[in-house]
Amino acid sequence: MKEQIVLSLALLVVLPCHAVEAKAAESEPQFYTKGRQYYAAGHYDHARKCLEYTSKKSPSHWPSHYQLANTYMKLGMKPEAREAYAECMKNMPDFATYKSCQSAIKAIDQETGARDAASLAAEQRVNAGETEKTVHERLEEERNEHMRKKIKELKARKEAILEEGRREAAAIRADAERRIEDFARNTNQFIQNSRTGEVRLGITSIQANAIRSEAEARARQATSNAEVRARGIQIPREPD
Repeated sequence: MKEQIVLSLALLVVLPCHAVEAKAAESEPQFYTKGRQYYAAGHYDHARKCLEYTSKKSPSHWPSHYQLANTYMKLGMKPEAREAYAECMKNMPDFATYKSCQSAIKAIDQETGARDAASLAAEQRVNAGETEKTVHERLEEERNEHMRKKIKELKARKEAILEEGRREAAAIRADAERRIEDFARNTNQFIQNSRTGEVRLGITSIQANAIRSEAEARARQATSNAEVRARGIQIPREPD
């Protein structure tokens, strides 16, 4: 039995690189990368120092706790490894890493006979119904909620761009009407009404329509530019 437990512990130590790299690449605290490099090179004491530092500086970074736990296992520091695995689980790792930590703690407990409050609490959660499925569902829901917030932000940004284009177009059209009014008010040009023969100072309909036409072209271009910018924002599909 003891040989089987030792073998399972040895296998657990091999897991970190492929399980953690993808998450760690997103945002790695200082010294975490160096610790992994030391670990890969077999310099476990140097790795321990780097990973202890980064796990304290960034306590919510679960890959640091996971890599530190594996380093402790290499150094034969099993109580410390057990604590680091438990810290990793508290910080919401991915499902595969969560299960790996559970298995490591169980194997350490079987070998050392350790039964602390953390393991009892973990068993109570399982007994209360937090099965593999419910843990997976909880993690999936958190990812979906994050995606929904991101989609909402992207939609708001897209609408803001379109609204900016609409406001710019409206301002161009309003400016054209002011220019027509100013021209009519300040001109020395006489025009004659073709139906009544009345002569007065003002602006011809041809001149006013030319101003409006030029403004309308610019307004449509402003709207089109905004639509092109808005189309550049790719909105992911809503999660189920």
